[in-house]
Amino acid sequence: ATHAARATTPPVEFARWEPLFAPPAGLAPAGAEPAPGWDAVLAERSAQLFDLPELAGWFLDPERVQSDAVQLGEARASRLVLSDQLKAEREVAIVTRVVERELTD
Repeated sequence: ATHAARATTPPVEFARWEPLFAPPAGLAPAGAEPAPGWDAVLAERSAQLFDLPELAGWFLDPERVQSDAVQLGEARASRLVLSDQLKAEREVAIVTRVVERELTD
């Protein structure tokens, strides 16, 4: 990019390394128009994506995590006097267990 901006050429020895400095495929070339900014209409319509069958696998089955959700709610509503750190550790343990069980192979 520097050589292009200065209208110079890199040394001949650089030729073998030049492909490693090329932008990844799919990126806009230098000088391309930037993507448009925030579009409120598109943002509002984006919720419709959740209705697509392709995204169905992104959600957990409520029945499979119901008991974990109850445990999490009970831990948060507990009247036991625990430090914030212990409460947070308990929540992390519950969420980690669900993630490992539901989202890993």
